[in-house]
Amino acid sequence: MRSRPPDIFISYSHRDGFDFAKELHAALIARGFFVFHDTTYLQPGERVREKLFECICSSRLYIPIITENFGDLDPKRWAYTEFKMALQEESRRTEKSLALKECPEPFIFPIVHGPKDIDDLKDYHDLHEQLKNRLCKRSTDLKKIVNEIVAAAGIVEDSFVDTSLNGVVAGRFPVTNVEYRRFINDGGYRNQGVEDWWSQTGREVWRSYVARRSHKYLWSKRTEDSVIDESLTGSNLRFNAFNQPVTGVCYFEAQAYCRWLTETKFKDSQYMVRLPTEAEWLSMLSKKQKEFLSNPERPSEKAINLLFSRQNELLPDKIDLELAAKIEYPSLFGQYPKSRSHIGCYDLIGNVWEWAHDFVTPYIALSKSRDEGNVGKILGNCCFDIPKRLQHPPRELRYPGYRHNVIGFRVVLVERRWWKRCVEKHEKGPVRLGNVA
Repeated sequence: MRSRPPDIFISYSHRDGFDFAKELHAALIARGFFVFHDTTYLQPGERVREKLFECICSSRLYIPIITENFGDLDPKRWAYTEFKMALQEESRRTEKSLALKECPEPFIFPIVHGPKDIDDLKDYHDLHEQLKNRLCKRSTDLKKIVNEIVAAAGIVEDSFVDTSLNGVVAGRFPVTNVEYRRFINDGGYRNQGVEDWWSQTGREVWRSYVARRSHKYLWSKRTEDSVIDESLTGSNLRFNAFNQPVTGVCYFEAQAYCRWLTETKFKDSQYMVRLPTEAEWLSMLSKKQKEFLSNPERPSEKAINLLFSRQNELLPDKIDLELAAKIEYPSLFGQYPKSRSHIGCYDLIGNVWEWAHDFVTPYIALSKSRDEGNVGKILGNCCFDIPKRLQHPPRELRYPGYRHNVIGFRVVLVERRWWKRCVEKHEKGPVRLGNVA
């Protein structure tokens, strides 16, 4: 099992719940979740009870599949034991939420499989007592069950605004971890996926990165030892929550995700998916947000996820990233409702930098390469930035192969018939180079 904790933990009786658990596991994986559903996920030599309890406590949703044999107290069968562990964890989470005066989030999501009703189960008294006041779902419609699990987790998938800007429909939020994991689980980093969805340049850059070779589009060779079949922050607990924006992806990864989404969800649609150009991104900003960027008066902490804490200790032109990481991290979507723009886009300023579709023009020669268009743009500032760093336009320049903890992306829908007019829009006038990483 990977070092990262599971999103969902499934408990079931091997006697009569195995087949449905296997189907549910596959369906949840397809929706982008990382699911623990069998003790085979444990590493050899690990203590089973301690590891199971650790995985349950670290998961974000616990799903017991209630069958006739679920409450069997045989110590060799773990389903009911896991359920009691989950009850302890739920109690702890409820106490913590009440202490913080917050509404407890759902944790246990029982599914009844086989028996027509809870009362039809064998007389496991404790199990009856715990389930009678819980909303249990029937397993008759797997697709409906998965949709309800997604809703219980508070996930919004592929959310776009209700209006268009010159035929372009903007993403309401930056792409989230759970959305990006669907791309990963569908083979986005495997050989066939790389051939199908990555651009030719993207494939060259990615293979150089994996092999720790230098490349003109890479800032440096890969040095980290993290898993490379996912985003840079995919195993980081501070960055991998369901509804946090995916971060640690380069321009080519974001581009591949757009092509994958176009060929899967929007295959028969009038739209295709891509990154927004800088001009399109700026048009998403409201008048008030543009004032935040151009006026000395800066937004409040309730409006934007920036580094307000201890900002006097940080110079506006140099941020101590290690210090910043201890203070702030990307927020869940919708956590800053005041960041909503006039068309319904959230977190355009602050939270995470977002890759733009268009590269910097006119041609800029850099020390590593003299190829035209090798400098990508990131837009919007991030949670590591202090208000004094806000500028108009909120743009920084990065090599397109660059990956960082606070660089993500947002997608837009473009009508296919206007696609040729939207490709590689260029800015007019000079470009300030700034710091390129």
